[in-house]
Amino acid sequence: MSARTDQLIEVVQALDPRAPADEVLLRLCRFARPALGAAGVIVVLPHDSGVKEVRAGDIAPGGRVMMRNLFESALPFLGPDDEEITHLSDEHRVLVLRAPCDPSGHVIAIWFVDEDDDDADSDRSLTHAQREVLDMVAELIGARLDQGGRASAAEARAIRRERDRISRDLHDVVVQQIFAAGLQTQRTMRALGDDAARIELSEVVDQLDRVIRDVRSVIFELEHTEGVGVRDSLHQMMVEYARVLGFMPGLRTAGDMDRLDAVVGDHMLATVRELLSNVAKHAEATSCRVYVVHEDGVLTVEVDDDGVGICEDSWREGHRSGLGNLDLRAQLLRGSLEVIPKRTRGVTVRWSVQSAKA
Repeated sequence: MSARTDQLIEVVQALDPRAPADEVLLRLCRFARPALGAAGVIVVLPHDSGVKEVRAGDIAPGGRVMMRNLFESALPFLGPDDEEITHLSDEHRVLVLRAPCDPSGHVIAIWFVDEDDDDADSDRSLTHAQREVLDMVAELIGARLDQGGRASAAEARAIRRERDRISRDLHDVVVQQIFAAGLQTQRTMRALGDDAARIELSEVVDQLDRVIRDVRSVIFELEHTEGVGVRDSLHQMMVEYARVLGFMPGLRTAGDMDRLDAVVGDHMLATVRELLSNVAKHAEATSCRVYVVHEDGVLTVEVDDDGVGICEDSWREGHRSGLGNLDLRAQLLRGSLEVIPKRTRGVTVRWSVQSAKA
């Protein structure tokens, strides 16, 4: 057993079995990158919708621009059948590897690898030590994602059972009790000689009928509407805006999105929608990336594009602009909005708030 294998075992043993999947993936990436001698290691989850979501990654210092370009070049190759080293240029290569334990076959591990050898004809195959590390990390990633998928499926089944129980209780108990109260009120009306009292009770019966209709509407929603999580909502939004933008926005998420405060989550989704809408209307961009990170009690949304850019003072002067509204939204959640022009083309907008309500 190699020293790298021993180190990997120590990393795995140190992990909290209750830790979120994203935290586990990040630690595995941070182990794998130096162990492979790579410029970066990124785990990507391609969805049926066409969205390719970066779930975790570790990139060498100073390598983010290069890695971004390599990642965009590799996007066409990302699919469940891509398991070979793909040559992007004479200087760089990317290994696209499917995590072996993932039952859906959709989770892909992407390994961007440095090539320091100037000889274009040199052997590009992995060493035995690199292959050993790569196989073990890929196996652990697949197993962790499989475990997370099964946990999510079990949680979804539990939610479905609870929704069914509430629906049955509303129909069999609550509606019937309201209906019985209405019948009793009608019998009382017929026995009364006071016309004013009868009119008043008639209004009560009408109110009970409206309550029954409202409860039945709730029952219908419970029986026919499945809850959509934050990540699913983000995926749907990427697909929606791909048609408007003319390209699929990149998406990276990190942290536990499903346990966000509901109000904060709604604000975040509205913020992403507004920022993508701004890119579509004003940026004249050819690419756009969305980052949503939830860690240490802070929720951060970052959207950057390669468009015409924006002057920070210009949006602050227009209080009723879309960005002005996002600034106010951030302040309500004890956060901030930053507009960061790039040195060449484009802009980065960062919206960061406390992830729990005050």
